[in-house]
Amino acid sequence: MKHFWVDEDASKEKLFYVLEHPDMASRERNFQAFLDEPKWQELRERTKQMFSENKVLDR
Repeated sequence: MKHFWVDEDASKEKLFYVLEHPDMASRERNFQAFLDEPKWQELRERTKQMFSENKVLDR
């Protein structure tokens, strides 16, 4: 991780981060590994479900 920061509006509870990769091939490989991670897939599905049920509104 190169840099990170939080949103000035603490109510948004958002964390931003910047990643650095030595080249595009590494970036693509690392991002695909992230997308394939079972924990990420589970969290993504839970988040989609929350939005579809209108439990989370971030607009």
